Amino acid sequence: MELSETAAVVLKSVVALESLAVPSRLRFGANDGIPHIVGTGFVVDSRGLVMTAGSSVSRLVGVNSICIRFAVS
Repeated sequence: MELSETAAVVLKSVVALESLAVPSRLRFGANDGIPHIVGTGFVVDSRGLVMTAGSSVSRLVGVNSICIRFAVS
């Protein structure tokens, strides 16, 4: 498999971990704004388990709601 083919397959599993609590400095209105990305990771199995770094996990402590968004659709 060529590097470009491998990248195309792997990229499909890359995710961004976003806090749904958007900091006020990033808000445009009451309920909209730029999501606060607290880390990245990748899906490791068919159940949707995401592997990420410990630093990402520590930023999620106390966050009530997160969104996991795929890098590519």
